[in-house]
Amino acid sequence: MKRIFLFLLTLAFMGSNIIAQSVIYEDDFEAYNTGEYLAVQSPEWTTWSNDPGSAEDAMISEDQALSPVKSVKVEGATTDLVLPLGDKTAGVFEVAFSLYVDNGYGAYYNFQHFELVGTEWAIEVFFGSGGTGEIMTDNTPTPFTFTNGAWTDIVHMINLDEDEAEIWIDGNLVHTWVWSTKADGGQGANQLGALNVYASALGTDDPLFYLDDISYTQIFSALYEDDFEAYNAGEFVAEEIPEWFTTWSNLPGSAEDAPFTTDQAFSGTNSFEVAGTTDLILKLGDKTAGFYEVTWMMYVPSGNVGYYNFQHFETPGTEWAVD
Repeated sequence: MKRIFLFLLTLAFMGSNIIAQSVIYEDDFEAYNTGEYLAVQSPEWTTWSNDPGSAEDAMISEDQALSPVKSVKVEGATTDLVLPLGDKTAGVFEVAFSLYVDNGYGAYYNFQHFELVGTEWAIEVFFGSGGTGEIMTDNTPTPFTFTNGAWTDIVHMINLDEDEAEIWIDGNLVHTWVWSTKADGGQGANQLGALNVYASALGTDDPLFYLDDISYTQIFSALYEDDFEAYNAGEFVAEEIPEWFTTWSNLPGSAEDAPFTTDQAFSGTNSFEVAGTTDLILKLGDKTAGFYEVTWMMYVPSGNVGYYNFQHFETPGTEWAVD
């Protein structure tokens, strides 16, 4: 990137990872009318008996909201919402949402291995009125804690290719299990069928909770990842990895290229060093659709500074997206 810097730039990049994601469904429930049923207004949802608008449906509410003003209110003893997830048998999927469990009340939801509900429960998650909860997988309870009267972020990572799953609560990994096992124990189907949000709670607690900001995403295999351990110190990045790297002037091996080094490393012994006239390009493919994640580790030595940018085009210098 042809700009003049009046400082010394020395930093080491330690590993790179580019992941593609495709959002299948996401909703903040703002498009629906308050006081009317969710499954009547949203074709993505149904109920346990496939009866939108019945007592199994849930109302759109403005009592609580994570963003901006609306959520789905689950109360009483009859709410039994179902979000069909497609009976997936391969791939990696993330289902994320936030729950607000009211003070003095509990909450509950489960995942099913089949869209045809009632065949196999994959996992059951219970919330209590005292800030304790329980995850039931393979007939084994796993306890967790949360805060009543506050929003709780919940993320489920379901890897059907590896037959494993994780549940994260407020950014913490709480439980990992074999996805194809049934919640009440034993072997089931390695399949992702449906999310069921039901008016229940831990023990004898009464349910009253709110659901907001739900997303259902497929996560594809990494397009590119590298820890740079396969290269020798002193070799140049764009010369060794031409399918992914070049330099600003498309001159691999020149002073714009970056050498591999063993001076610093986040994992293993190798990274690459950016210093002096380095002007390295990671080619991202001029993507025009989809959701992508680009991650790496950087080490900036004391007394030095670092810099990078993203561009809208692989041909550098046309448009900077972010510095």
